[in-house]
Amino acid sequence: MRWICFLLMLTLVSPSVSFARDPGRDHMMRDRAHTRERFDRLPPEQRREMNRKLRTLRDLSPEDRELFSQRLKRWKALPPEQKARLKENMDKFRALSPDQRNLLRKSLNRLRELPPDQRDQVIKKLKEWKTLPPEQRQNLRQIFKPPG
Repeated sequence: MRWICFLLMLTLVSPSVSFARDPGRDHMMRDRAHTRERFDRLPPEQRREMNRKLRTLRDLSPEDRELFSQRLKRWKALPPEQKARLKENMDKFRALSPDQRNLLRKSLNRLRELPPDQRDQVIKKLKEWKTLPPEQRQNLRQIFKPPG
């Protein structure tokens, strides 16, 4: 469901391009037709929800459309294995509570602000942490747990 909406947004946001003598045109047209066919087979309530999302996309400011377009180009340029890893991590990210997500964002921002040598040290220590057996990690968490 999420991917169908994503593909529909792709067709909406993609800039007008002349396809004269473009060998990839037929492939793109088949993809769009297939997406439309899948959309038409959805139950009416799902189609209404997707249409609502598409209307929202059409209402974006030109600056936001440009930002969306840039991010979409970056997504398309990623190799398939990296896309799969990002999708998996995004599902895990959504499973976090809002407080946990905010804490994660703050931690990542702090990590980005560190000088490169310190950031490398922190990343090295995190990798070492991940190699520890679960029991040892649990024991260390208990030792360094704040009182209260």
